Amino acid sequence: MSRATIYPTLWQPILTAGVPRDYAIFALIFAALGMAGSNLLFDAGLWGTFIGFSLFGVLWGFGWFFAKIDPEFFSVALVKLSKVGRTEGSRDGNRYLC
Repeated sequence: MSRATIYPTLWQPILTAGVPRDYAIFALIFAALGMAGSNLLFDAGLWGTFIGFSLFGVLWGFGWFFAKIDPEFFSVALVKLSKVGRTEGSRDGNRYLC
């Protein structure tokens, strides 16, 4: 019997510098909106750019920390918020409410 190669993309999540790709895009968009909002609302100038980059760094650190626990945390949270509906009970498993 011949050996077959199993490529790691089938069993390893795709991470971008330690965070899931969809979370990286979310963090980038959210930081850009924060930078644009601070520049528009407060006329922050260079400080608005600093706020945007700082927000991106905080979001990236948050994502990196939770990706170490579960690499698919963002996808699971999106599905849970959008498709599953309301649940109760976080320690004993989820009980779905009608």
